[in-house]
Amino acid sequence: MNSLILSFAAAASIDLNDFLASQPTSDVNLYNSMIPANQTLVYAGLTTGEQNTQNYDCTNGAYVLSGANATIEDGDVTHFFLGYGSLPTWSDIDGSLVTGLGKAAFSSPEGASNIKWLKVSPTKPSGNGTLSSIKTVLRTFTVGGQAPASCVNGSLTVPYQALYTFYA
Repeated sequence: MNSLILSFAAAASIDLNDFLASQPTSDVNLYNSMIPANQTLVYAGLTTGEQNTQNYDCTNGAYVLSGANATIEDGDVTHFFLGYGSLPTWSDIDGSLVTGLGKAAFSSPEGASNIKWLKVSPTKPSGNGTLSSIKTVLRTFTVGGQAPASCVNGSLTVPYQALYTFYA
């Protein structure tokens, strides 16, 4: 079974304002529209590098998401995604854990070769640490990760990058 594993520190690994200043205005406007009202940014981190992949299996002539692998540097938190239809889960070394449910998906403003931007609402927080207060997770500013429309057989991994932001 393939899985998505994202690792990152509880402290921000990027300066979000600097990152947003380097992006197209229309993309920043979409990002800003996704930010939940009355919530505070807890963490922002990027997945970068060829080791970050969306994983697909060929089923009935089309690629179906079967999982992913990704890392945000300096990890205290891990994110698991186990196959199509399962819920993403983030866990921290402090013992806190949240499981998310997709709330909204947006086409990447930079084109169809990029995986969708996601807004995820945690549904099952547990523990008393960093993640127990998270109310929204955003996956935005995606690059790559999208499989071709059709296939004959086999599996495929497609590199991607994304900004992950966590709000409480």
